Amino acid sequence: MIYIKQHLLPFCAVFLSLALIGLSLLLLFGRKDCEPLQNPHLQAMADIAEINDAAIDEFEFSPEMRAVWIATVGNINFPSKNTLGADELKKEIDMIVSNSVSLGFNAIFFQIRPASDALYNSHIFPASSFLVKNQGDVPPLDVLDYLVNAAHSKNIEVYGWINPLRVTYYGDDGLSSLSADNPALSGKYRVTKYADGMYYYDAGDENVRQLIASGVCEVAQNYDVDGIVFDDYFYPYPKYDPTGTPIEFDDEETYLKFSNGEDLYTWRRNNVNSLISECYHALKNVDAECEFGVSPFGVWKNISSDINGSKTNGMEAYDTIFCDALAWIKEGTVDFLMPQLYWDRENSNCPYEELLSWWNTATENTDVKLYVSQAAYKYNDFKNDEISAQIGISRCKSNYFGSALYGYAYIISDPDLKQDINCAYSKAVTYYK
Repeated sequence: MIYIKQHLLPFCAVFLSLALIGLSLLLLFGRKDCEPLQNPHLQAMADIAEINDAAIDEFEFSPEMRAVWIATVGNINFPSKNTLGADELKKEIDMIVSNSVSLGFNAIFFQIRPASDALYNSHIFPASSFLVKNQGDVPPLDVLDYLVNAAHSKNIEVYGWINPLRVTYYGDDGLSSLSADNPALSGKYRVTKYADGMYYYDAGDENVRQLIASGVCEVAQNYDVDGIVFDDYFYPYPKYDPTGTPIEFDDEETYLKFSNGEDLYTWRRNNVNSLISECYHALKNVDAECEFGVSPFGVWKNISSDINGSKTNGMEAYDTIFCDALAWIKEGTVDFLMPQLYWDRENSNCPYEELLSWWNTATENTDVKLYVSQAAYKYNDFKNDEISAQIGISRCKSNYFGSALYGYAYIISDPDLKQDINCAYSKAVTYYK
């Protein structure tokens, strides 16, 4: 049984037959109760194929995104340690793919660049210290190549997950943990330390943005990945001084050099906007079919500070990490957005359904697909069946195309969570637009 969701495309004059009009109304209104439907649409299309071949070709059919995040930073999910040989790495990848198949996932979001490093063979970034003992050592296996082949053989897509601006992860080691060939040490790129102890590339430096875009292109040129996704770390999440005042990121030098009179926060947002745009266009020049998206923090703005914001009371990405997702939608520089809605439906500050509706409205009637990242790692803090319930109500939204679950280790170790996921994925779901 397949549930088809219509994404409000104009059907033009070719759909003048009364039978097809009736079918269109059935699909349009039938999806509001989100009950699974038989799939009469494909049969109806076949019945009138002779007169509507061109119209059929306009539709893009795709299965619901059912993805899982695989984190490599800190060896959270893979590899289990940074001293594994090739056979051991293959075994762990095979297990990830096998678990993904058994749980019904059809996509893996694999962290290929947790910082200024790589879990793939790169000429730009050194091998990650989460893969090899010392950053820059020669890895025993091209893990991304092996994963892509293993996953594709099981009809599972692979998206390269990149943390674009973080240089270091362990604050106590600082730059001394980097290999000599790390671009952060080359002197070509502005790097600064923040109050969290970690170092970051400064997005206000145009050379930095070119570096990140080059890294994206390198992946698409050398690997058959299905997409690239950035997570929500751009400017660092704020730290506060003893008075509760946010500690500013030290980008005064680049601000004075490149701001052209813009106020600091607008300039920072424009830097992120430029980074997204440059990476999007660079990627499309290499592989037009490779999707590009961002998984932003779940709250753009609260309605208390902007009438266009969500009815929430949470940290605002707009003025804290300087992410303006609405600008990316307007500029057409993302293929999808996957907001991190890591709250349950009953959260008093950031209820899931409110944010889901807000993001659906933001992306509706655009070329940007809405996916949702959901907090499987919080499953035991939520009520039972929260994940399947969230997926169920999300399917009612006009621009929703699927989700990704964060917390792979929690998923494979919790029988109740596994059962909830299996419940959510018990029926095939196909979307078209």
